[in-house]
Amino acid sequence: MHFVYYERKEIPVLSWCAVLEKKKEEVSIYHGSWVETQDSFFVEGIWDTLFSEGQFDQSYLLMGSGGKIINQKVIFVSPCHTLERLHYVYNENKLYISNSIAFVLEQSNLSPDINYLHYVTDFASICDGIRDYIKKVPLENNHWLYLSYYQNLVIESDLSVRRRGKSAPPQVSDFASYRQFLVDSLRLLSNNAKDPARHIRYSPLATISRGYDSTACAALAAEVGCKKVLTISGPGKYVHDCGTELAKSMGYEQIIEIFADNYKNKKDKMLEPLFMASGEMGTDCFWAAFEENLPKMFVVIGINGDKVWDANYKSVSSVIKRSSPSATSLGEYRLRMGFIQVPVPYFGCINHPLIHQISVSEEMKPWVLGNNYDRPIPRRIVEEMGIERSQFGNKKIGIGFNMRWDTLYNIKKKMSSHSFNSFLGFYKKNVSVQAVFVKQPAVFINDGTGTLFK
Repeated sequence: MHFVYYERKEIPVLSWCAVLEKKKEEVSIYHGSWVETQDSFFVEGIWDTLFSEGQFDQSYLLMGSGGKIINQKVIFVSPCHTLERLHYVYNENKLYISNSIAFVLEQSNLSPDINYLHYVTDFASICDGIRDYIKKVPLENNHWLYLSYYQNLVIESDLSVRRRGKSAPPQVSDFASYRQFLVDSLRLLSNNAKDPARHIRYSPLATISRGYDSTACAALAAEVGCKKVLTISGPGKYVHDCGTELAKSMGYEQIIEIFADNYKNKKDKMLEPLFMASGEMGTDCFWAAFEENLPKMFVVIGINGDKVWDANYKSVSSVIKRSSPSATSLGEYRLRMGFIQVPVPYFGCINHPLIHQISVSEEMKPWVLGNNYDRPIPRRIVEEMGIERSQFGNKKIGIGFNMRWDTLYNIKKKMSSHSFNSFLGFYKKNVSVQAVFVKQPAVFINDGTGTLFK
């Protein structure tokens, strides 16, 4: 088996699609210009060992995706988090695998089924964990799109796919060992990101608010040398969630404040579809406000801390359950802009039962507030930097929005004008009265005044 690479400069820089055909030794890899290509592997992402060794398939910290050939077997590797996935389809005796849902459908010449009304629900099933999510969804003409989270895919000679679990992370026993694991992991990822053997190198970029998770992650990132941080400074309620003063206390040298709705001012671009293509209805659109700061960065974020670090969480398990699919809409935009997302709470999170034991342990009681918004681990991380308890983690504000149940009137307020006009044209062309009566509509038909758009 061997890879043959075809660079396509017109596609998102980090996207790739592999095409395999029965009885052929050649595996065609169509890819964007920032995907790293080697004789035996290709990858977009960072992990915890030397880049040149290409051992990302054995990593419990891969932030990104790729493929490699081992003993004449082809293996494709998904991220070590559940914010993104691999996709594969069969068509005309070929197997297509990609890190982009848009690319795998385009390359295979397949299309979603416009009459299937449950894509959003199916994709959100990853909230049920890495064992119980829906692993295939229908396409037009009786084809299927297969989904793969947090696992490696081994391709057999008949093009069947064998799913294989990830390597196990080290176990932790107390706050000190867990904190050290997080710091060491970030340092190893940073070393890989700047490895001189790379074609594209990535610099660290943190995010910060006045909540628990991003603040703790920013504190850890500062410890491994991160100097640049992003924060939302408005509008409305976000004024009270701006993390600028906290970032200053952590020693950040470059603090970038941006309004969350600035993406609507980018009139030369239609960005919102990128945040809906993955099947989650646009929660992460605000990331486009930071567009100029994202390329060639690995971005440290606090997603999943609300479960992994919550002392009150009752559904502790090793299968990475979540309460919502927030942050799963960033993938297609990330591939286009060329950055890596690094959600620190996912590090080793299949050991959630052990992490939770630390949260509720005797040693953590000085950092327990005893309320409904109580996360002792991030609180201790931040307070031990000398930051006052009153300065963060007092009120959960959060960021982002979801257009799934919105009326057209509300969607219009959340989209740029040119994106909304495009959506409205699509809506008018495809709306059907039948969609009114289903529980999970694929389109939105109420303009907020009781008028049905037709």
